[in-house]
Amino acid sequence: MSNLYLKNVILIGYKNFSKSTKVILQKNLNIIVGPSGCGKSNLFGAITWVLSDNESQKELIDTILFRGNEEVQKTDFAEVSLIYGDKEASSDDEIIIKRRLERNGNESFFVNNNQLSDFECLKKQLSKLHLPDLCLLDEFDKNKKHRKSSKIYSDIEFRSQGKQTLVVFYRKKNICKLSTGSLIGITFDEGTSKVYCMNIVL
Repeated sequence: MSNLYLKNVILIGYKNFSKSTKVILQKNLNIIVGPSGCGKSNLFGAITWVLSDNESQKELIDTILFRGNEEVQKTDFAEVSLIYGDKEASSDDEIIIKRRLERNGNESFFVNNNQLSDFECLKKQLSKLHLPDLCLLDEFDKNKKHRKSSKIYSDIEFRSQGKQTLVVFYRKKNICKLSTGSLIGITFDEGTSKVYCMNIVL
């Protein structure tokens, strides 16, 4: 599939995403906004967690799994699914990469619902699938208060090099003059994060 890209991210019990949350992405530019502490960076962390080996994660269960609060109980597991596909293709042609960590320390890895024995097996499968690279730009404009939006967007274009790009924006004034893409808003309400998505054509 030449037009393969990361279409959706589904998070359950990962950090502050206590309930099942689906994030819909566009192929090109995706801007992520929301108040401090709502989970913008956690979305990036979830994507990286699925695709990267880190044996110390088992020792950091309380960091990865939702710890609970006054409104919502702690979760017994964290699970993140990355769904790749072509915009025109059916769900039967999608590639689903999933990682799950349970509170007892057990980890599971899946490709299209086929369970793999460990991360090394997942890594081998990923190399065969030739998934497209992602460009993740967290805190991109956090300390760029006086920069023009046009300069910020030219920097994004330069760093993305044509890859599917996810950018965290901290300054609402920078959300302008966008090419076709997606605006992903994250809010924190009743102890859990909620995500809303909106296509941008300006």
